[in-house]
Amino acid sequence: MYFSQKTLCMLYYTLVYPYLYNGGIVWYSTYQTNLYRLKILQKRIIRIITKSKYDAHTVPLFYEYKLLRVDDIYSLQQFMYSIENKLLPNSFLNIFVKNFQIHRYPTRQSYNYRPAFCRTNIK
Repeated sequence: MYFSQKTLCMLYYTLVYPYLYNGGIVWYSTYQTNLYRLKILQKRIIRIITKSKYDAHTVPLFYEYKLLRVDDIYSLQQFMYSIENKLLPNSFLNIFVKNFQIHRYPTRQSYNYRPAFCRTNIK
């Protein structure tokens, strides 16, 4: 049975990514040597998705498919925690706005962040 790369990528986001994202804070409180197997497993998965050789470099593959590595997921979580708790300077706090600041409709995503509106590419 063969799946397309798009289907394999969706399976990754369905079966693997939630465990990496939700367990990231817990796993990063341990030693880096314990995270080594998790990083190797994620590299193996990206090689399966892209149907690459077993020894192919994974950095270009993660970049091409716009997937975050385990280290990047943890950095993103730390950054968003700092934004949420206002631990960063004001120049960083203006990068994101919450959905309820744009519209007043009571939706499930009203407390999610989104990039602030910008008219140019350079902010």
